[in-house]
Amino acid sequence: MKMSERKLLLELQSSLAPRFFTTEQFHDYVKTTVDIEGSDRSINRWLDALSSVRILKKVRRGLFLNGLSKPQVKLAEVVHLVRSGAVVDLMTVLGECGALNNLPTTVTCIIPLRVGIPTPSVGLVETEVGKVQFFGMSSSVFYAGLAADREATTTYKRSTPEAALLNWIYLSENGRSRLTPPPLDIDLSSLDKKALSRLARAKGLTAQYEAWKERVLDYQSSPNVQANSLVVLGF
Repeated sequence: MKMSERKLLLELQSSLAPRFFTTEQFHDYVKTTVDIEGSDRSINRWLDALSSVRILKKVRRGLFLNGLSKPQVKLAEVVHLVRSGAVVDLMTVLGECGALNNLPTTVTCIIPLRVGIPTPSVGLVETEVGKVQFFGMSSSVFYAGLAADREATTTYKRSTPEAALLNWIYLSENGRSRLTPPPLDIDLSSLDKKALSRLARAKGLTAQYEAWKERVLDYQSSPNVQANSLVVLGF
């Protein structure tokens, strides 16, 4: 292994290294970090070699995850490069906060739709590192409410669990999506109930949220459920 190659591998392990690259970004990174004036062809050979051993994990053509990053890079971090404007939301957010019994393997996202702007392609996209399901939603409803109530504090665009729940309820009832309502065995004990109420009012979903919540409470209070559950799914 050449000195320049060893240096690149060490740099990719650094906490300062990018967690993902487009092809163009990788070219710039190599030229800057390794301090060489390599041709595009030679850098592409490096890119192909690192991809073949999964040091760079190809998502799709021209997009790669840094396989040496710590903690491990998630597909969720790059969905905005798969579909512009995409925000991680719905089942992924609720599953990772512990509200769902089963953690979904498909990353779920919402693309806020704006009047006068062409509608992006939605639906299921299969990448080389996992699947992403995109849903479209009115931007006026999606962005309603306080940013602190709806935006998670992450390095990429991601909704809070409170916003994810209400967006799920909205999509399941608007007649344009095949999405079914959130499951009745959901555990909402970790969610901020005040933030939920504020967001429901801002989104115009108070009635829908309260009706869904009643169905959850009825389900949870049934004798069969209480007999088989060790968790109180509180509101």
